Amino acid sequence: TSLIFFQSLPAQDKSNRGKEFWLGYGYNYSFYPHPGDPVANGQEMAIYISTELAATVTVSINSTGWTQTLNIPANTVDATILIPKSGPNDARILTDGLSTKGIHIVSDVPVAAYAHVYNLMLSGATMLMPVESYGYSYYSINYYQTTSQSSPEDWYSWFYAVASEDNTRLEITPSDSTQNGWLPGQTYTVNLNKGEMFSVFGKALFNGDPARASKDMTGSKIISVPGNDNKCHPFGLFSGSAGLRLCRGDGGEFVHQQVFPAQAWGTRYLTHHMLNNTNTNINSTFRNYYRICVADPTTVVKRNGVVMTGINKNFFYEYMDSTGGDYYTSDKPMLVAQYTPNKNQCWNFLQNQYGDPEMFYLSPVEQGQKSVLFYVSSKFGIDYVYSNIIIPTAGISSLRVDGSPIPAAQIKVHPNNPAYSVAVANLSNIDMQHTITSDSTFTGTVYGIGYFESYGYNVGTLINNLNYY
Repeated sequence: TSLIFFQSLPAQDKSNRGKEFWLGYGYNYSFYPHPGDPVANGQEMAIYISTELAATVTVSINSTGWTQTLNIPANTVDATILIPKSGPNDARILTDGLSTKGIHIVSDVPVAAYAHVYNLMLSGATMLMPVESYGYSYYSINYYQTTSQSSPEDWYSWFYAVASEDNTRLEITPSDSTQNGWLPGQTYTVNLNKGEMFSVFGKALFNGDPARASKDMTGSKIISVPGNDNKCHPFGLFSGSAGLRLCRGDGGEFVHQQVFPAQAWGTRYLTHHMLNNTNTNINSTFRNYYRICVADPTTVVKRNGVVMTGINKNFFYEYMDSTGGDYYTSDKPMLVAQYTPNKNQCWNFLQNQYGDPEMFYLSPVEQGQKSVLFYVSSKFGIDYVYSNIIIPTAGISSLRVDGSPIPAAQIKVHPNNPAYSVAVANLSNIDMQHTITSDSTFTGTVYGIGYFESYGYNVGTLINNLNYY
């Protein structure tokens, strides 16, 4: 299910608004028949485009003749584009390796763009970042990978890089064994031209076994190096899963997210779990998981003032079973990923059947913003949409959602940093645009829940150019 937004930011910072975007049609278990849907290829990939100004936008698929042009009125969202999934214009990524069918979005004015893949009890959405926010260094962030017990296909953990310029040369160092035979810790070089992508799938395990899995590609490093023109070229990276399970008995969920480049990482993050109820009870509990990722394994990471130990793959710490808000700090940049399961608390299937697995990346406190505009959709079973907003406590008085203050019952002081508060907005009007504004900078997420369905996404981050790895 879907979300789209844009934000007003200082000119020196990059944001998610832009005139040019690239993405791919990531590998999805819905490409094949499965117990929830015996019809193969039943999913759709929709592109949502939001604009403040009247916009002319062209969406095309590289190396094919497929193209569509939209004339979008000011202050509206266009949700009509569906990406081809069969025939000569089929944009789906079906195997690891090279694909020439990058999806290209070009606008005559800055817009925000969003990709949403959905099917019966399946939904995965990602904000798209424009080419001017691309970086030169990324790390893939995924999750432990298992397969639905009755699913006939492999649910790969994957990532893909997309080139916005010719002569893009990348060095890829996978964190684990891959389906194409690459080895963990070894560096491989690939060359891409504009509109081309290179996908890496985690190695499938136990073929023929209903409990099979694939490798978790979290921690894989992808960097740009000088190409044939002796220049380094920025690029985009997407991480995902053909099907992600977080609880025993979980039916699984497709996941894809555009990864923040290393220069967008920060040193202070405040978290709060998603709601998994229908009454906006900010004090309810819902088990969420977190991965705290560091480019340098010597980084000192603290959770609520206590140094974390037990780093995985020399790249991430994991904290599970968080049902409240935490405060993460570090002496070097880090990135925090948040995960939600389906079924309330995982262990009680009948307690609450709202929600489904999702992964999204959080913004650091130092990269908040003062205004966001976004759009949410109810496609395929989303009944409730919420926003978790983390804001300095002093800024609560100026905080507005669609021009109105948030009820006091939906606000609380952050349990591990009283200088900040958590506000939960109930976005009861679905299939429309919403605004969040404040005199103080804030960070936040927007997420929707339905019967065995959910999505979630960060509501924007500043992409500064201070820290390249």
